[in-house]
Amino acid sequence: MDVDIGIRKDLQPQYTGEEIAVFLILNYLQNDKNENLFISVDAIGYFLTGKFIDSQIDKNLIKGIKKGFEGLKKEEDVSILDQNRNNYIINSKSCRVDTKKNNFIIVHLWEIQKYFPL
Repeated sequence: MDVDIGIRKDLQPQYTGEEIAVFLILNYLQNDKNENLFISVDAIGYFLTGKFIDSQIDKNLIKGIKKGFEGLKKEEDVSILDQNRNNYIINSKSCRVDTKKNNFIIVHLWEIQKYFPL
C-alpha cells in the first residue's frame, strides 16, 4: 500500500522516535469526515508492522507505542479525549498536518513498516 503520511518538520526535534511513529499512524488514519478517531495500541502496532502484534512476544513494541501516546499527550500535540487501557479516543483535528501553513515531510506507510519488522 503506497500512502503518503505527513509530519511537520519543525516538530521533529522535540519528538522521540516512539512519538513520531505514533503520530505518523494517527495522521494516516484521521480524516476530515470524523471528528474523533478511535484507535488502540494493537491497531497502531498493526499499521507500524503490517502484522498483528502479540502481547506476549511484542512487549517492547507495545511499551513504545504507549510511551509515544504519553509523550504526545504531555506535549499537547495530540488531544486524547478518553482512554481505557490500550484504547484511545483522539480528536482527529489534532492529528492533521496543515500542508499550506507548515513545512512537512512525506513518508510512505511501507517506509514506516520497514523500520518495525517483526
